[in-house]
Amino acid sequence: MKVMLITFEYPPNISGGIGSFNYELAKGFSKNNIDVTVIAGGNSDFILKDRGIKAYFLKTPTLRPREFYFQIYNAERIANIVEKEKPNIIQLNSSFNPFLKILKRGGSLNSAIVQVFHGSPGPFSRLYEDLRNLFIYDVIWTLALQVHARLSRHIVDSLEYVDAVVHVAKHVMHYNLRYSRLSEKLREKINVVIYPSINVEYLEQLRCKTSLKRPKSLIFGARLVPYKGITYLLKAFKLAWKEDKEISLHICGDGPLRLQVLQMIKDMQHQGISNIHYHGKLVREAFLKAVARSHVLVHPSLYEAASLTLIESSLLGTPVLAHKAPYSEEFVEKLNTGITVNTRDVEKFASAIMSMLYDEKLMYRMTKSLKSIYKLFNMDEVVGKYMELYQRLI
Repeated sequence: MKVMLITFEYPPNISGGIGSFNYELAKGFSKNNIDVTVIAGGNSDFILKDRGIKAYFLKTPTLRPREFYFQIYNAERIANIVEKEKPNIIQLNSSFNPFLKILKRGGSLNSAIVQVFHGSPGPFSRLYEDLRNLFIYDVIWTLALQVHARLSRHIVDSLEYVDAVVHVAKHVMHYNLRYSRLSEKLREKINVVIYPSINVEYLEQLRCKTSLKRPKSLIFGARLVPYKGITYLLKAFKLAWKEDKEISLHICGDGPLRLQVLQMIKDMQHQGISNIHYHGKLVREAFLKAVARSHVLVHPSLYEAASLTLIESSLLGTPVLAHKAPYSEEFVEKLNTGITVNTRDVEKFASAIMSMLYDEKLMYRMTKSLKSIYKLFNMDEVVGKYMELYQRLI
């Protein structure tokens, strides 16, 4: 069987979870002797062969959003590569794929098409949060994404060509099939939930090597934008620190709120709160090691789909404190890997921080859940579910 993954993000060109998702999946396919080809965006044209994976990188303009222009600029080239490689399955990571129209018009679209839905549900909920904070940068960005999404649907409706849809979480499928503007079309397709694959063996090795955790240490890792909840965290930490001056907070990430975050940290330091450390954006391995050494991962993000950070933290033996939302109910509450709280309520948020730091039984309860978590996100398990789906389609 030949599988082709089409995604703008793929190492070394990676900035978020979609790139990690496709990289881990491609490795899983290759490990199970499945012929894998990747078509990805980049700053130049080149072909990379690694671990049985053949990756085509196509030069893409630096215009934003780059995923849109990756497809527009390279539609003919992607179609030519598909015709050359002749995959049994084409797996899409974007809802905009004009190359499908080119192949259909030429009578050479012979592959089964799978669409993966990664995104956080409810973009206008995110827009509301940005407006609430008068965060104009992200308001403009979110609206621009909506404009490009509408434009892309006029160019090509990719769902017309799709045979099956993969949702990366149960709450994502629930939202998409009930409340999305695409729900009627989606219900005509095969719909399945398949969680992201994670290199659980590597995380297990890292967990075992990390014998000592920094006591009373919190770690945050995400893009610095309003809906990720960083300002709520800083306000809650200030209240918690007044209760216990030994607690510390480590912030990892970058983004348009960076200067505001640094100013908040500076103001708190002037008030004597010195245990806040800003590390900027860390490379993936360094961040995972930092999570493994931490007492608690704090994830106050208001909206997520399947957060790899939450899952990886759990597998590293670091409990999670997350904002109470559909994503955390699925990946924290049901997996018994931490607690959830309304992080907009800063006083309750601070109280939850203190509760987790002093809950001596939390680590024991979480350790009991590790075996089931390993099974859910194990690469072989996830690849097996994809293979079951592919067999239904060819």
